[in-house]
Amino acid sequence: MRAIIYGIGRAFYDWAEQESFQSASSKEGIEIAGFVDGNPALHGKKLMWQGKEFEVTGIESFARDAFDKIVITPVLFFDEIKRELIEKGYPASQLLSVVEFVNDCLFTNVEVEGKRGVEIGGPSDLFQRLYSRCRSCDGVNFSPSTVWWNDDKEGYRYRNLKLGNTLIADATDLGQIASGEYEFLLSSNVLEHIANPLKALKEFSRVLVRGGDGVDRRSQEGKDL
Repeated sequence: MRAIIYGIGRAFYDWAEQESFQSASSKEGIEIAGFVDGNPALHGKKLMWQGKEFEVTGIESFARDAFDKIVITPVLFFDEIKRELIEKGYPASQLLSVVEFVNDCLFTNVEVEGKRGVEIGGPSDLFQRLYSRCRSCDGVNFSPSTVWWNDDKEGYRYRNLKLGNTLIADATDLGQIASGEYEFLLSSNVLEHIANPLKALKEFSRVLVRGGDGVDRRSQEGKDL
């Protein structure tokens, strides 16, 4: 897949520091063909990416057959930018948010269709494609109320999609969950906040059926835990 990156403002540089975006961009079969921005003041800016120098241009400088996808980095303005590009004649199927790009590149090997899973410390935009494919996904958080999340008592949710039930527990003590309860486990940016991550990983492994998929955003790989 040949992709061009749309938007090189603050959102791009925030993503550029993320291991997930770097891994997705360098995955076999992925080629970054160029960088574009809607702001003419940024055209001509030189940008180094993975050892190669690019010059930022307007999207019109690329022939339509020179790329397969347009990856839009400003997630907050994705809908607005998508509408503008569709009005210019680019098909909606060609337009990806950077979150969708990372999901498509990194998690295609994780089979969750028809499976029951659990997420520790979520929810996360990075797993949105997995949420839409699984049978159900319960959520575990250490508190019913945090800076990022509140338990609304109506089950575990990602935006308006109900995924499963909510459990309040520490990641190192999932005693209220039976061994082998789930077929997959998700976790995003959790282990680095735990004083004893090895104990947490033992618990993650315990609640999975043998051979279940564990996906940790920092490792970027789905694998047996």
